[in-house]
Amino acid sequence: MKNKEFSLREEYNKLSKKYDLPDFDKLNNEFELETIEREEFPLRQIRRRIVDRLIIFCKIVEEIIYPSGQNQLINHEIRSFSEEDRKQFVELHKKMMVYERQSLFLNISSSKEEEDAKYIFQLFSEMDDYKLVILEVVKKMQTAWKHDLPDEEQPYFG
Repeated sequence: MKNKEFSLREEYNKLSKKYDLPDFDKLNNEFELETIEREEFPLRQIRRRIVDRLIIFCKIVEEIIYPSGQNQLINHEIRSFSEEDRKQFVELHKKMMVYERQSLFLNISSSKEEEDAKYIFQLFSEMDDYKLVILEVVKKMQTAWKHDLPDEEQPYFG
């Protein structure tokens, strides 16, 4: 049943007191929560929104640690990373995948409010660290394009 004036912020603030959740404004700034319009299962919806961002981070790292030999664009960017970088990305990827799979489990099991709250608190407490690494990755990927492509990567216009 829909209320006339649903406010995710107000609902979240009530739940935040109950479950000791992160500040709404910080979450909203990072994950654009105020675009959530449905009032049903607010913590579940917030968890899913956070995981959407996490999945993007996973995909960025996956391109580097599990490259497709056929994608010359990605291959060009990969040259910007050392073997040590890639090893660190494997560890980061494993940590992020634990959260991604945990969220998948919560989706399938029709999570309880307190499980979503715990998930949000835990992942948000680590998200800034993940974001810093991903920002550095993206900067290196971007920098790769400021250099010429080697001859073997030059497009063929036959």
